[in-house]
Amino acid sequence: AVTAPMGPQVDDTLTAVLQSVEDTDCGLLYETRDQFGLGYRSAASMANQVISATFSSPAATLDTSLAPTYDDSLTRNNVTVTNWTGWTQQAILTAGPMSVLNPPNGIGNGYALTRTVNAAADTQLPGIATFLLGQGTVDEIRFPVVTLKMSRASNAALLTAVPGLRIGDYFQIT
Repeated sequence: AVTAPMGPQVDDTLTAVLQSVEDTDCGLLYETRDQFGLGYRSAASMANQVISATFSSPAATLDTSLAPTYDDSLTRNNVTVTNWTGWTQQAILTAGPMSVLNPPNGIGNGYALTRTVNAAADTQLPGIATFLLGQGTVDEIRFPVVTLKMSRASNAALLTAVPGLRIGDYFQIT
């Protein structure tokens, strides 16, 4: 009831059909750890989470290789979403440091994303486009890899927390 209703299933490969579910709901399709197969995490299941685990930098929980990435590979400030019906919705960030304005007022218009979805109703497109725009215009440092030191005795409590983490879980670094 809280995930995006899908439109009619089109005749396509299984991979393409599953990708259309991920694209429409903005969730995560992944390989499961405990069995052969695929898992899916809906966008609704990842929203407003409580902290699943906390990793302390002073406690030497984190590996020294932790380094931020200063790139624009996930930046999107001009999003166009097209439904299977042909209906198109665009969301553009027009003000602020991540906007389509030329520098120094923004980052320019070179960060476009086009996505085709399979939504049940065209009225879902503004929400999908706005959600993707919000994801693509986060002006924060990105840490693509977080490696933990699990061999220290002081980190024993993490031996139960870390294996229980799932893709899309919210964890905190202090």
